[in-house]
Amino acid sequence: MQIRINREHVIGIVCIGIGTLVLILTRNFPTGQGYVKLTGPAFFPNVLSIILILAGIAEVVNGIILRTSLSPVAVLGIGEQLKTPGTQTLLIIIALMVLYVLFMKPIGFFPTSFLFLFLLMWRLKVRWWKSALFSIVLLGVLYGVFVRLFYVNLPAGLLG
Repeated sequence: MQIRINREHVIGIVCIGIGTLVLILTRNFPTGQGYVKLTGPAFFPNVLSIILILAGIAEVVNGIILRTSLSPVAVLGIGEQLKTPGTQTLLIIIALMVLYVLFMKPIGFFPTSFLFLFLLMWRLKVRWWKSALFSIVLLGVLYGVFVRLFYVNLPAGLLG
């Protein structure tokens, strides 16, 4: 029996991998308050990770069931796929998210978030002034909700 890997298999494996990675990274997060230890900081990422793992399993099963009607993944075409504007935009968004996470604490939530939002919208062809205006408005709303209303300490970074 020849095993043919198709797109559903790849999508499923990637979803399972990302979900598992998030579960591993959040296992040391603090638990919740009071007698309910479930609702700590890891609760929401863990719920999303479990959903992602279940969706990944469903994709792998779907790929097995439909394997005869789906085309196999063309490994040699990956280089050509990386040259498309959509794939380049996706890779830039992933790089921006990684940089956002790495620099949020040392630089601070607000400058890093502004740069992330501005560059993301600019890459998605939003005019620079609209990107800047929307980023400022959104950060103002986030400041009002999280800092003033819920008293959440966001990373200050360089702003101290």
